[in-house]
Amino acid sequence: MLTKDAMYQISDYLSNNELTQLSSFASTTGDSNTTLAIKVLKDQRDFKERYFQKLHQHRLTKYFSDPIVKNMTKFPYLPFQERFIGGTAYLDSIRIQDLSSPVMIGYDKYQRPYITLKYRCHEKSYQQNSDTVEIDTDKISCITIFQRYTDVPNRWCKAGRYLSSEDPILNCSPILLSSLDLKLFIKNIYLMLSDQPIYYINYHNKHNDGYKLSTLKCSLAF
Repeated sequence: MLTKDAMYQISDYLSNNELTQLSSFASTTGDSNTTLAIKVLKDQRDFKERYFQKLHQHRLTKYFSDPIVKNMTKFPYLPFQERFIGGTAYLDSIRIQDLSSPVMIGYDKYQRPYITLKYRCHEKSYQQNSDTVEIDTDKISCITIFQRYTDVPNRWCKAGRYLSSEDPILNCSPILLSSLDLKLFIKNIYLMLSDQPIYYINYHNKHNDGYKLSTLKCSLAF
């Protein structure tokens, strides 16, 4: 028999439709072993429904095509831990080792949704501010975007314990993300899922007077 933890880990990777179908199937068996399975499946389905209701409410899904939204329901759930939050209520203490999957979603204790990503780059440098930025291709980068305030749904920020100038995704973007920043962040997840180069904002100078979109070969860090 699968343990409760194992059931939750498996159910993390199922879409809402798959969770509903499995829950319906389990309910027909009627034995005691399925009671826990039904609870786990319903818990996961309810969480993902609430999560995507929040994303719709915050209009973050305007950056997703319908197939992308469908696939996002399969992203695993990263259960919130108190230590994820720093002194300014930023979600800046999620560690690479906290992620069992390269893309994970969750809520914090204030009901603020977050998306956490870990990835690595496969090129030794990239251009930014008319300079060349060196990259350690063995390094795994980890970045989180989250709703900054519970009552201000359209403000999302970036955070990360390991963020540095080497990390191209949201590099040189302000902490409070723009619509373009959010759009590129989501787009880059699906580019990496499709084994395609990411896009990053390549500013012309340190004053951010202008930019172009450049590409860089990166991949999700499994």
